[in-house]
Amino acid sequence: MNYKDGRSKHPFYQKWCNMTQRCANPNVPQYKDWGARGIKVCDAWLDPWIFFKWCEDNGYEKGLQINRIDNDGDYTPDNCEFTTNRENSINRRLLNSTNTSGYKGVSWHKQAKKWRVVIKINQKQKHLGLFTSKYRAALRYDQEAIKEGYIPNMEAK
Repeated sequence: MNYKDGRSKHPFYQKWCNMTQRCANPNVPQYKDWGARGIKVCDAWLDPWIFFKWCEDNGYEKGLQINRIDNDGDYTPDNCEFTTNRENSINRRLLNSTNTSGYKGVSWHKQAKKWRVVIKINQKQKHLGLFTSKYRAALRYDQEAIKEGYIPNMEAK
């Protein structure tokens, strides 16, 4: 769609369209992973020109993607940054439909009545422990994933 104000020709226009559609349009396939989970675009960014200005002021370079720092948070200036595809993939919800925790590698152990952490290393499962908090279990998974080099240690940068 071409707008008379020129927004559709702006380099960030497609990013803006994709972001707003996956959060607000139940007819797009990605809606189930964003809008249906309650993730919204902040009111200010519903104006594409404000979003475009934020992109320009916050380090956008060709090839970078917008990333929500808190994967369960909204698209807001305080919760977004630009990252590489590799860094952005760390924040994705890579969960199967049977995951009960919302965190990769963390599931409910019925007998122990605790959250169990398992990571796959070289095609073998490694049990990392049982935790009363699924948040602490997810942290343990992340520690092991960093140690194994599956995700980069961002603090080491």
